[in-house]
Order: sequence, then structure tokens, then C-alpha cells
Amino acid sequence: MWIRVLPFFASALLFMSAFFAIFTPFPLLTTRLRLGAKWFALAVFTNAALVVLASGWTGLGGFLILGFVVASTLAAGFERGWRVEKTALVSFVGILMSGMALLAVHAVIHRVGIMAELQAQLAVAVEMMSETVVSGPEGLRTGILGGADLAEWKEGLRTELPGALSVFCLVLVVLNMILAIRLNPAGIREKGGIGSGFLLHWRAPEYLVWPTLLAGFFLLVDIHAAGWLPSAVFKTLMAVYALQGLSILGFFLELWRIRGAFRTAALVIAIFLMTPLLLSLGFFDLWFDFRSKFRQS
Repeated sequence: MWIRVLPFFASALLFMSAFFAIFTPFPLLTTRLRLGAKWFALAVFTNAALVVLASGWTGLGGFLILGFVVASTLAAGFERGWRVEKTALVSFVGILMSGMALLAVHAVIHRVGIMAELQAQLAVAVEMMSETVVSGPEGLRTGILGGADLAEWKEGLRTELPGALSVFCLVLVVLNMILAIRLNPAGIREKGGIGSGFLLHWRAPEYLVWPTLLAGFFLLVDIHAAGWLPSAVFKTLMAVYALQGLSILGFFLELWRIRGAFRTAALVIAIFLMTPLLLSLGFFDLWFDFRSKFRQS
């Protein structure tokens, strides 16, 4: 009974928990794949109602974007047998487009320009984060600010925040997709031709290296007219290569038969302490193909 009832309130609880908000779309996604469109619509309605009751109408937009949009786009890709890369891209673009649409509606209601409203919302987010840092413990404030002045830190945060949000959206899409592939509701692996070792052999499309290099070039020459866009694009693409680095690391761990808690510990250490290694493995795998080289040796 709980398995059947859980999807009708779990997404709302995950979304309002903040820390587990990245799993918001997963209960809705499994409901759509297992029970169909009608039960999915009912689950979206009940979870949205709980969000409105708990946090008001302001949280509804975020829930619809992170919950409904991601779940519906991923489900559409799985049901149609799209390639994993296409499904992830459609879902990621869906988040961006729905976010811009919500921002446009907000701008029309308040009779301001979309870009002006975007800058205003970005400034509000920066101010909220800076107030949290200032009001926090001395050790936390020193660790975050370092030796930088608060105004300088806020300016840097204003540039970095769009990239961080973009990476968060990408990780949200990929993480829920991986969970669905592993759980395999309604036989989505068979529909999409996804093999059992797909996650250990996945590689980013080769053409991504060119926009990555171009975005890196704009960062190096520091073109102020481009604003935060090159940084956001570069960080998002490097996050894709970090995912490829995780796939390579998972391949090695499987080859060495490291499983269970030891594999989890190795992945956690790599993500939080060895991120440059993951980025290097993923980015340079295009030229070195580490997995095949290791098998040959």
C-alpha cells in the first residue's frame, strides 16, 4: 500500500527538504512509467497542492520545473526509446525553457523586462546567500570568504551562480535518469537498448569538446560583455566530462572487483576530494581512451 501511496506526496517532501530536493522528480517519474499518464497527473496535483500549502505559491514554480518538467521529459524519452544523451538534453533544455517562461510571466505581471527581472532575481539570490554567510559563525564566514572583501565576494558569486545552477540542473537530470535505468520500471532499458554495462562504458559525444574549448577561450580572454554566459557554459560542459570521468572510474572499480561499501567510498572520495582527476579523465578520454588502453596493458 505504501508503495502505491508514496508517489502522491513523496516528491513534495523531497522538494521541501532542500537537501534531498535533487530527487524530487524520481517518484513522479516512476509513477508515469509504471501507472500511466492519469495517475501521473494525479500525483503531480497532490504533490503540488502540498507544496502550496507548505510554502505558498512561490514554491510552486520551482516544484513544477524540478518535478513535473523533469519527470515528464525523462518519461517521454524512455517511452519513445530515445538515446540516453537525447533524453538528458531534452530534459535539461526543458528546465531552462520552463524557467525562462516562468520568469517571462513574472516579468509581464510586474511590467519589467525579462533580462532586468533575471538580473533582479539573481541579485536577490546573491543577497540572501551573503546574509546567510554574514550571520553565520565566524569560522564558516572565514572559510567561505577567505581573505576577500564581502563586496568582491558578492560580485564573484553573481558571476558564478548561474553556472552553479546550470550544473545542479544537469546533475538532477542525470542522477534521476541513472536511478530509473537501474530500477528499470516498465522495461525502459529494453525499450532504449540500454545494456547492463552502459553506465561503465558511457562517453560524452565527441563534438562537445569544441564548445568546451570555445567557452574556455572566452574565460581566458575575460570578455566582460559576455557576462556570466561563458562561465555557465564552461562549467556545465565540464560537469559532463566529470560524469564521463565517473564512468571511467566505475569501469576500473568493476574491473578490479571493488564493490559494495568500498566502491561507494571510492566514488565519494573521488567526487569530493579528487574532482580535478575526474575532469581530466573525462576530458582527455577523447584522445587517450583510457579504458581500452588499460585493457590492452
